[in-house]
Amino acid sequence: MNPAIKVKDAYVLSKYALGGWLVLLVLNNFLNGNVWFWEYFVFIPPYFFFFGAILLLGYSAYRKHRKAVLLSLLAVLTAAVVLPITFSSSPKSLGPGLRVITFNQFFTETDSDELLSLISSQQPDVVLIQENYEVETLDRKKILQMFPGWSIVQASDLLTLSRHPIISASMGKGNYLKTTIAVGDKQIDVYNVHLQFPFFTKSLEPDTYWKVFDVRKAQYVALLSDVASREKCKIVGGDFNTPANSAFLRPFFEGYNDAAATSSGYPITWNSVLPLFRVDYIFSSKSMQPLEYSAFPTNLSDHYLVRSDIAFQGTC
Repeated sequence: MNPAIKVKDAYVLSKYALGGWLVLLVLNNFLNGNVWFWEYFVFIPPYFFFFGAILLLGYSAYRKHRKAVLLSLLAVLTAAVVLPITFSSSPKSLGPGLRVITFNQFFTETDSDELLSLISSQQPDVVLIQENYEVETLDRKKILQMFPGWSIVQASDLLTLSRHPIISASMGKGNYLKTTIAVGDKQIDVYNVHLQFPFFTKSLEPDTYWKVFDVRKAQYVALLSDVASREKCKIVGGDFNTPANSAFLRPFFEGYNDAAATSSGYPITWNSVLPLFRVDYIFSSKSMQPLEYSAFPTNLSDHYLVRSDIAFQGTC
């Protein structure tokens, strides 16, 4: 083949790749959070596009086509912008607060002793557990043996444990368990969240994904409405079953503190097939400040255990 044709191919390829990527970004702006089928696009890890652009840049450089290199470089930069990378903000110490952990224990039967030992090793103040269904429900006596004097609330598949007294609890329409915890003279609203998975459900027919999308959207509306209506300090954590680039999560990133922002890197919390996704989160109201964040895999679930230390910085 004529080498000139190969060089031209690099330019054509980079031109169409950049154009296609920009079209996807425009479509994402309008379709993300608004139509059911775009959930498939949202679940594609953004770094797939980034590394694809890197490969294209390398190929264009190899073919020594300046225009192709320039277009490929633009593709790399635009793909990098949407990467959900966090950069440590190095928050200052603000004194006492709460250590919060959230963990989806997976719907298969989990060894309760091993799970309680894992929780205890993290020395938490508040524990949010999801997929704690009836057949896997942790025994209350075992919990109190491991955590004497703690408050325990169970609703649906959600279990909230607190070192501090829980003074009220209710189940929200968005599949979240809301508790109010008294920490000294402060009252903290804590939301234990487990939202609908977007791609299949036992309660609906497998071909009605648009109905699943409607359920998810209604759950987010209910959760956001409830959280926004409360004036207390708030912590919202759990399994959102939603990647960070979803429009559903935008109000949380804009209006609340993301605990992962205290660390640097590409946060991952779910290892269902490959460790590619972040679907578990801990957010706090602006009157509280996350100081530390960590997430790590265990042998008990396909979800990572997520932990954050959150301090008070305002009136609760």
